[in-house]
Amino acid sequence: MVQPPLRKKSLLHQIVFWLLTGGFCFVAAALLIPEARRGEFFPAGISPDSRENMLSLFQAHEYHLADVRNQKIAVPRLFIDRLPDDFAKEPDIEVRKSLFIRSMLPLVLRVNEKVLREREKLIMFSERLELDEKNPETNVFSPSELEWLIELTERYRVTKILRDGRVDPVKLTRLTKRVDVVPVSLILAQAIQESGWGTSRFVHEGNALFGQRIWAVNGAGLVPQDRGEEESFRVRSFGRLLESVEAYVHNLNSHVSYSQFRSRRGQLRRAGTNLDGAALAMSLTAYSEEGGRYVAALQSVMSSNKLQDFDQAKLVSNTVALNGSLVFSRLAFLYPKG
Repeated sequence: MVQPPLRKKSLLHQIVFWLLTGGFCFVAAALLIPEARRGEFFPAGISPDSRENMLSLFQAHEYHLADVRNQKIAVPRLFIDRLPDDFAKEPDIEVRKSLFIRSMLPLVLRVNEKVLREREKLIMFSERLELDEKNPETNVFSPSELEWLIELTERYRVTKILRDGRVDPVKLTRLTKRVDVVPVSLILAQAIQESGWGTSRFVHEGNALFGQRIWAVNGAGLVPQDRGEEESFRVRSFGRLLESVEAYVHNLNSHVSYSQFRSRRGQLRRAGTNLDGAALAMSLTAYSEEGGRYVAALQSVMSSNKLQDFDQAKLVSNTVALNGSLVFSRLAFLYPKG
């Protein structure tokens, strides 16, 4: 005798079984993806459509600057792609400042996190070279490591790191000096100074936080309204705010104009002291045509807003927020691209 209800129940069980199995396999596969490949899987960032939604997002994650300053909480991985169109219309200046810093902190820490990972690998390479001095005929680096190293030297404008097929320790030291973090307080101060707390036209039309200039014909950029007729530069624009922060840090770490900045940072490293944003700002007179006055303005912004409080801030470990609501622990392959 045919029993339809049993057939329907069986079909339902099958659907539930395959859904659960598929979900388990997805998570298991994600956790087993090698670290080198996890960078291939990045979700879109968060783009709040209003400042009220941005505030709600931060409140939902209990993300408050006072707690970050006091090191009571780590900074959540909330990566804002762009500021909402009505951001500059926020009437309360203190609210606007708080929203801007909370938007910037995860981006700044993410970029520094990536740079620090590269730096730690370079330091490990240097240690391996020192151990290998007694046996110079041995090549201590694999082909993939050499490929990564050469790509990094090209990105940071350090030439000819290989000598007779082997890594030159002097050039490796020079590269390591360039691949280093920028103090959070200094990044925040320059973003504030260059973008007017995120209200500038360059931020809202091109996610340009730091006023970086470009002259290339095929580069994406915005023409300043007050640019002279004889001038041809543009302000470089970006698809995401994170890209703007990354380009700024790379600029300080690689451009010849900021060699004094890198030298001073290296001195602090050798002395074993914390990187001081206010002290390092003194080596950035070349960043603006205002020179010393620009440096003084940066230091004033740092002091009046107590930005040094954020120099020891850390991102939440192994956590990612998607669409401002869902949180998946340990799914490192979902980290926003950087």
